[in-house]
Amino acid sequence: LNGLPIMVCYGILLSLEMICRYYESFKSNSITYELLPELDDKYIDTLGIYAVGDRIRLEKALLTLKPEV
Repeated sequence: LNGLPIMVCYGILLSLEMICRYYESFKSNSITYELLPELDDKYIDTLGIYAVGDRIRLEKALLTLKPEV
């Protein structure tokens, strides 16, 4: 992370923390990379992601995975 702007580093660290926190939930629900763009509020609830900040970060990340129409 050396040389990256501080906000980029902070964003990477937050993302890594969220991945670690919810890894078991994604794994036990068989969520793979291919399924990520399909996640919606219902599925995010099922995964147990309730913290508003985590939901916002996840939803922003998921938008980058959805194909443009």
